[in-house]
Amino acid sequence: MAFCTGLLSVLLHKLLMTKTSAAEITFVGATSATDTSSPSFSAITDLQEGDLVITYASRGAGSFTLSSSGWSGWNSNFPASNSNNSITNIPAYKIMGATVDTGQSYTSNAQAWTAVAFRNATVDSPEVINFATATGTSLSPPSISIATDGSALVQFCAIDDDASSLTPSTGYTKAAEAQNATNGSNALTYKLGLSAGTEAPATYSWSTSDAQLYRALRIIPSS
Repeated sequence: MAFCTGLLSVLLHKLLMTKTSAAEITFVGATSATDTSSPSFSAITDLQEGDLVITYASRGAGSFTLSSSGWSGWNSNFPASNSNNSITNIPAYKIMGATVDTGQSYTSNAQAWTAVAFRNATVDSPEVINFATATGTSLSPPSISIATDGSALVQFCAIDDDASSLTPSTGYTKAAEAQNATNGSNALTYKLGLSAGTEAPATYSWSTSDAQLYRALRIIPSS
């Protein structure tokens, strides 16, 4: 009896001393669309409450606004668009509620639109972001600080005017890409399982040459 009591005490101590690890960030799904003011998340079939959805809408010209409620962004004009290097764009994100969103609404067509969803993920407050522009076929992203093990980096890549295909930075996965032959293309890429330190993504390239815009958003484990 004394042995059992002692063993139980040891096990309880170990249980209390064990630090609960945050669940790993996982990819849920992605989708894309062109020339629509009401893009849908229907292709992300396993979208659930608590999932983080990230979207990227772009146009070759002409301002527009994300009119759906509950979304966050870091552009200075959000929820309206900013124009950077000839690319009018709106990056946005939202944690899904008990009734998940079925899509978004914009005041004018998103000529290229991409979306990606992650589980067990959230966004730093304030957001940790990166930004760069270039002209040509390739762009070298700036480095970004990673403060938490298990973080991920989402890249927002856009090119003006062309229907273009992205070859992502080494080690990154292209989640979604939208090509518009006259108004430009954009793509969302990501890398999971980053360790604390500095992440320096490799140069990526498009299949055509034009004005480019790069953004990055660091996401962290939610629990």
